[in-house]
Amino acid sequence: MELASAQIETLFAEASSSLRNEVRAALPDEVSLTFELTGEGGGVWTLAMRDEEVCVLRAAAIRPDCRLRCSTDDFRLLLTGQLDATDGYTQGRVSLEGDVGLLLRLGTALRRHR
Repeated sequence: MELASAQIETLFAEASSSLRNEVRAALPDEVSLTFELTGEGGGVWTLAMRDEEVCVLRAAAIRPDCRLRCSTDDFRLLLTGQLDATDGYTQGRVSLEGDVGLLLRLGTALRRHR
């Protein structure tokens, strides 16, 4: 399934509602992941687990446990499995910092849902 630009905003909103169970199962408590997406429909979001609840902020975390930077197009490809995270990283299309395992766990859970 291809995600349109407006759907990226919706995806982050759903992370704390309809996707809450998937996110809670994928991530341990007291972690945060910041997504910095460039291009149409881009922006900065932080997905955090606090007291076993999912929080989504429209801002960067000061010290996220993991940070992903890429274009909105590449983010869509990552979510749909059309771009492998390792390939995106080695090709310079995706920048990753911190505990990348958290991001991989979240991506697997979200792809199963979609």
